Amino acid sequence: MVLILKMALLSTIIFFLYKGIKQFLSPQRKLYSSQKHNQFFLLDERHNARKNFTLTYKGLLFEGEKYLRNGNDPESVCSILISAASPADAACVTKDELLYIQEQINLHYPEAEVDWEEPLQGPYVN
Repeated sequence: MVLILKMALLSTIIFFLYKGIKQFLSPQRKLYSSQKHNQFFLLDERHNARKNFTLTYKGLLFEGEKYLRNGNDPESVCSILISAASPADAACVTKDELLYIQEQINLHYPEAEVDWEEPLQGPYVN
């Protein structure tokens, strides 16, 4: 009986350690932490070219849609459309900030043309 209780306690401790480490290494947690601390962070699955990416910069959350030339090859991303998750917050973004975001995206997708959706577009068109 004591052996069963010890094994149950040990497995519970291992389970909670596993869950804690998994939560700590979660990319979603890193994204929200970067947003909270006003840092740049790009959450993207590079190997999955069909999945959109999310990025944060200075506390603002942006979403990027990837458009492919052909197939599922990540190198075939030809265009990226970026929109603000909250259009009301997009009014405070400056041209220099948009250029910085565009440079960071071009580091990951050098062949892609970056376009901005309506609230961000205004006078900042490429």
